[in-house]
Amino acid sequence: MEPYQPRVLVLDALHDAADSLAILLTLWGHPADPVYDATAALAAARAQPPRAVVMDVRTAGAWFAEALRELPGCGGIPVLAVAGHPADFHDVRESPAGVNHYLLKPVDPGWFRLFFQGGDRDVPTAPPPLRAGLGAGKGFPSLTGPLTADRHGPVPYLRGTGTRTRAGMPS
Repeated sequence: MEPYQPRVLVLDALHDAADSLAILLTLWGHPADPVYDATAALAAARAQPPRAVVMDVRTAGAWFAEALRELPGCGGIPVLAVAGHPADFHDVRESPAGVNHYLLKPVDPGWFRLFFQGGDRDVPTAPPPLRAGLGAGKGFPSLTGPLTADRHGPVPYLRGTGTRTRAGMPS
């Protein structure tokens, strides 16, 4: 019998989004379970503390991270908040329990791969660079800079251009 490996909870009301990320993480060696509402996510975390939680902000709500942190064994797990618009982070950022990382959709799946391969929950400070040559000659430089913070939270930017992006996609 294999030892239990804590699973990643992927919380998103969009079944395709939750399922896709859970499948990718599992294929990369990080078992993950999709959940589609905050109540189900809390029940799963109560039954077995997860390794981490990737939550869609609108699905989870502002109260979710705080309720999660109060569960036995869940106080120190990483919580990654994903949203389609920076304004969606406002209520979550006010929560005293806090979220470890804020990511704007669409998020490059490779960022999650690096996050979970970081060992001991170390996190890169920005999504990974886009593949070499992607956008080359088309006026789209690759994402190479760290996340910057503004009043809406961290926002990646294109180094040398000052152009803000949404998780690696030129705006």
